[in-house]
Amino acid sequence: MGDQVRQVVLKFNEQREREGFRRKRLSGLLWFSLALGLAGVLATFHYMAMEKEQAQGYALRAQYIQLESEMLVVRRQFEQAQKTLARVDALTQKLNGSLLSEDGDRRLALGPTDLPERSAEVSSAALGQTTPTELKSQLEAFQLEIESRETSLERLYSHWLERRLRWASTPSIWPVRGWVTSRFGGREDPLTGRKSTHAGIDIAGPYGKDIVSTADGTVVFAGVEGSYGKVVVVDHGYGMKSRYAHMASIVVSAGELVKRGQTIGQLGNTGRSTGPHLHYEVRINGIPQNPRNYIIN
Repeated sequence: MGDQVRQVVLKFNEQREREGFRRKRLSGLLWFSLALGLAGVLATFHYMAMEKEQAQGYALRAQYIQLESEMLVVRRQFEQAQKTLARVDALTQKLNGSLLSEDGDRRLALGPTDLPERSAEVSSAALGQTTPTELKSQLEAFQLEIESRETSLERLYSHWLERRLRWASTPSIWPVRGWVTSRFGGREDPLTGRKSTHAGIDIAGPYGKDIVSTADGTVVFAGVEGSYGKVVVVDHGYGMKSRYAHMASIVVSAGELVKRGQTIGQLGNTGRSTGPHLHYEVRINGIPQNPRNYIIN
């Protein structure tokens, strides 16, 4: 009886030990599984964080590259604006100096020749330390200043061109070389002996000598005109016209553009004339002027 009880107790203890071992084993597996799962979750979060950080890094790098590209474009535009402005300044001063040397009274109309310093100008070294927003603002300021200088330069050029065109269109040379036989104004008519008004000057010379236009203009008449014989009339613009009469021949035609010094015909004796000569007139708005006042050579 005692042996049976002992065997039962031994079996019960063995079973309890096996069950304890099994529980410990299951508990260990459970904790291991939990640790493994937690490690997986942590690894997943770490991977996702790294992916996000990498994506942000790519985005920042792309933004940096784009910013560098924009900065490079702005720097080049800025440097080009500086060069353009320097050329505009130089040309403005050159034109100003030329015009003022010709006519000092134009100083008030054209402004001072000394141009103000540009406070917005910066050196190339400073460009690298300037933000894109500041650089863009400075570039816009430069562009506005350039536009202002260009407007001023256009006004100067327009004034200079107008003066040049007016000068080119003003009769200012001898139409033919010879000697003046009759002056402008009152005189005795060489054929009738009566007092009359002479609207030009008479220049005698060898028959057939070339006659030239005294300024740029457009031929408005080329043909025979009563007692004046063969005549050429050139319209120089600005209300100025020149007339060449008693010509032997005419080598231009109405509507033709002529330049100062260009041959328009030959000296002759056509019409009411006492000998080979040129009758030369200068008229301003239809009023005869003394041609000698317009001959500078």
